[in-house]
Amino acid sequence: MDLTVAILAGGRSKRMGSDKALLTIEGIPLLQRVINAAHTLADTRIIISNNPTTHSPFLWSLFPDRFPDAGPLGGLATALHHTTTSHLLLLACDMPNLTPPLLQYVVDQPRASHGVIIPEDEKGLQPLCAVYSRSVLPLAEDAIKQGQLSMQKFVGRVNARVVNKEKWATHAGVRNPFTNFNTPEDYRAGRKKAP
Repeated sequence: MDLTVAILAGGRSKRMGSDKALLTIEGIPLLQRVINAAHTLADTRIIISNNPTTHSPFLWSLFPDRFPDAGPLGGLATALHHTTTSHLLLLACDMPNLTPPLLQYVVDQPRASHGVIIPEDEKGLQPLCAVYSRSVLPLAEDAIKQGQLSMQKFVGRVNARVVNKEKWATHAGVRNPFTNFNTPEDYRAGRKKAP
């Protein structure tokens, strides 16, 4: 399969106050939990990180964020810049409930001419668990130059194939696979609910 898996671990974690990738659930760092869910999906696997010393023990290739002030869109553009495959599965490091069957289902969706294959749940589109075509790189870089950093708006500008919950839910294996942690309160609540 012509796919790269990229995990974003380079955020500033301002609201969390510490490196989210290293927070643990049942002794396993969040970044490792995402790696465990995704490692069999592709031979090319990368982490976008501005903390190479901290994240090098995870044994995936590391690349610094080319756009450190552009949030996840900058991470996406960086990952697409460094991949040679036609598609990239982008994941956030703070989504500990992702499961291999769910990710496999998303990756296996027909891609045709779509710029992104993106799951949707009751909270909306999930741009940090989506398959992007390498062809959207110029659009991402242009959006960054224009200061249009919203992932939701970016996804709206590319040809998106939305995978709704009715289709992916039976593959998830958990109730809220896209739960993520942005604050200490999110983390405390999520630790109690994690699978």
